Amino acid sequence: MSLALVILGIVALCPGTASAEPVRVAVLELDNAGGLSEAEVAYLSDLVRTAVVATVPASSHLVMTRESIQELLPEGTRLKDCLDAVCEVEIGRMLGADYVISGDVLTYGEEYRLILKLHDCESAAFLTSRTVGATDLPGLEVKVAEAAGPVAIRLGGRNPRSRPPADSDRFGVRGGADWFTELGSTAVVRFESEPAGAAVWVDGRLVCASTPCSRELSTGLMTITMERARYRARQDMVHVGNDAGEFEVSWNLTPNFGWLLLEDLPDGLILDIDGQSHSVGSGPSLELDARFHVVRVIDPRYQPTSVDVRIDPGRSVPLSIELVPREGALRLSAVDADDNAAVVDVRIDGE
Repeated sequence: MSLALVILGIVALCPGTASAEPVRVAVLELDNAGGLSEAEVAYLSDLVRTAVVATVPASSHLVMTRESIQELLPEGTRLKDCLDAVCEVEIGRMLGADYVISGDVLTYGEEYRLILKLHDCESAAFLTSRTVGATDLPGLEVKVAEAAGPVAIRLGGRNPRSRPPADSDRFGVRGGADWFTELGSTAVVRFESEPAGAAVWVDGRLVCASTPCSRELSTGLMTITMERARYRARQDMVHVGNDAGEFEVSWNLTPNFGWLLLEDLPDGLILDIDGQSHSVGSGPSLELDARFHVVRVIDPRYQPTSVDVRIDPGRSVPLSIELVPREGALRLSAVDADDNAAVVDVRIDGE
């Protein structure tokens, strides 16, 4: 007798296998309660993102760019209308983020305060916060990493979650948007300097050999450096927004030299400055490097003397030095026609 084994095929509806993905972190624009300009708030927000990127492991965490946040949000959603933690968490969910970092910049008494908060988007749990303060914006700029670093560290040990492949669509994210794709926004940046002729570097790359000049550059935060011979190099971080149109960077460069004024000294006076001879009268001043110089009087009409002179960048300094005439004697003798010694009247310079 043979037994027939009937195997029933059972059709099961199984969800798509979840795949492990990096932890997604959305850093929202700071809420401006301190009366800062839009550029200043955007700059501080980018500093927070930079500090987070520098803290979390790049192999397991991804931090959204500002452009990606704007691209991924449903049309009509404005971050400035989001005023509480519930809304911020919901924004994070719309973006498909695992965690959202939000913050405020405000004034408290005589200080600027930066407050950063971290929420879990799945559970809406508040995880941590940090507050730093400074009396001015440059001081607050220095302390951004002091606030963002400890907040980001809370993400360091968290494992990436598994998520359905269509997670972004589930949260209503606009189709075709890429979480971390640079959107390629550019702006025309015009560089000018006083004096002209400065070389310009952007993020360490030479973009202009001599100002004035204009270049098309990617928008966002950039480090700009201007250098010109005999002038001090100037460097600063500048944020160029998407709606900047033609953005202008115009800087006055500080000379690395000053002037020694010689106006009140006698013409023809011979001076030695750092081993080089100079004669007063060829011009009202001498251009010298910004540092200490040794000025010596070597004119035979005056007693030797010297003085140390400090030249400050871009400043004029009068030369103050005591001139002591050399003492001398004149011996005269007179004879008459017969070669006899005689006493006569003598006039020197008419006297």
